[in-house]
Amino acid sequence: PALAAVIDDADRLVIPAGETYALGGSRAYRVSVDVEGTLLVSQYVPGGASGALELSAPDIRVSAAGRISSDGAGFGPAEGPGQGQSTSESAGGGAYGGQGGRSAQAAGGLPYGSLAQPLELGSGGGNSTDPFGNARVRGGRGGGRLRISVGTLRVDGRISADGQTGDENGYWGDRGGGGSGGSVLITAQQLEGSGVISANGGASSPRGQKNGGGGGGGRMAISYGASVFAGTVAARGGAGYQYGGAGTVIYGSELRIDNGVSGAGTTILPGTYGFERVSIGSYAVVEMQTGASLNAVSFLTQGNSTFTNRGSLAVTAAAAATGASVLRQLAGTLSALRLEARTGGLFIYEGGTLNAQEAETALGGALSVNTRLELARLLVAPGGLVTHGPGDADFDLAVSETLTIEPGGRVSVDGAGFGPAEGPGQGQSTSE
Repeated sequence: PALAAVIDDADRLVIPAGETYALGGSRAYRVSVDVEGTLLVSQYVPGGASGALELSAPDIRVSAAGRISSDGAGFGPAEGPGQGQSTSESAGGGAYGGQGGRSAQAAGGLPYGSLAQPLELGSGGGNSTDPFGNARVRGGRGGGRLRISVGTLRVDGRISADGQTGDENGYWGDRGGGGSGGSVLITAQQLEGSGVISANGGASSPRGQKNGGGGGGGRMAISYGASVFAGTVAARGGAGYQYGGAGTVIYGSELRIDNGVSGAGTTILPGTYGFERVSIGSYAVVEMQTGASLNAVSFLTQGNSTFTNRGSLAVTAAAAATGASVLRQLAGTLSALRLEARTGGLFIYEGGTLNAQEAETALGGALSVNTRLELARLLVAPGGLVTHGPGDADFDLAVSETLTIEPGGRVSVDGAGFGPAEGPGQGQSTSE
């Protein structure tokens, strides 16, 4: 039987199952948008299509088999402000929210754009070039830009602005870098469904040393009046010689940065940001630059992630490192009512200014003090440790009110001095 026809008029956009329909620019509908097939965003062309779609309606529904996709609609191979480096061998991944992954021969791109208002196209992965600089293996395109303003948004299928996979030279095995994820900006009164909303980086499929860098994750900001959405929201880096870095996701009043696997980094660029909760998780490697100011009610690192502060971080309640993660105060300022290091988390005070009233370390957590730290109260609970970094002689801890070391808690610098064959009193090394 013949497929049902697409309806696109002033009131409605209806894309039936099995149909693919392309749009770009700004489109507003008076009644509804129903996507059971595929709605594609037209690819960016310099001087032509924008690679972007702004879609508004009182009601938008994406069925389980439906897609609204701006995958690969952004900057082309070796294009964009975060383009991956091109080389004569395998190339670097493109960047946007997260850094592009490196290849064995080339660097990934660097992040750009607004964290709070993601409106940029994703950048392309680098090309593998011939001796004359011409592309012989192209990188993946970056993700495009989606902006959705809606009363009720139900997503049981997929809304995405993912980067594309880099091409491969089938003979030599050289690969282009993956494209970065693009932008997804959603404003909804009601958010429902159990589908996927993503701005993931594109891959550069594994070939060992020949593999290109993965694309960095894109940027997303989703605001809503009420949400019962039970699906997946992700802006992760793509696979490669080095995975791309995690992108940034604002979901309601929470900033989320996570990557799933170890990869390139994520940079919080200069600017002023405020959230109720910040969650750094799942192998993300995040650095807040000088000139960035971040205010939050609570701040959590978890899941083997690392957060390094060089800017201004102010936390109303607790700043906590958990789950084998690292929260590192290196420069700038960090202010928090309470510091916590537990369940394998490590809080490192290495430089800058740290202002806190109290701290607790427990259950395999550790507080590493590598400069002067002043607290009113410190609790070292069972399994907790207070120490300093290896070879660091600047441990200086002042507790003005209460220091409590419970059974199983330790303040210890055992083995934290000079390493083997180091130090002014090192033993002589020999071949025997």
